[in-house]
Amino acid sequence: MRICVTDQGSAGAPALTLAGRESPSGRGLAIVDALARRWDHLAHGNRRTVWFELDPAGAEPGMGYRYQPGPADEAAVKDL
Repeated sequence: MRICVTDQGSAGAPALTLAGRESPSGRGLAIVDALARRWDHLAHGNRRTVWFELDPAGAEPGMGYRYQPGPADEAAVKDL
C-alpha cells in the first residue's frame, strides 16, 4: 500500500531527526522510516510530497530506505 502526504514543505529533502522528549514535532519521518518498506519525497512547485509503502497486514515490516523515484512515482503524485 502506498500512502502520500503533501504539505507546503521546505525546498530541501526531508531529514530524519531525533525529537526531544518535549518537542512538539520531529517524529513523523522516524515512524515512517521504521515501518515503511520504502519511502522518499517529491518536490512539486511550493509543495512537497512524502510517500511511503507499507507491506500487507501480517508481513514483516521492512527497514525503511530511500531510493531514486522514477517517472511512475512522479506521475502518481503530480496532480496532488
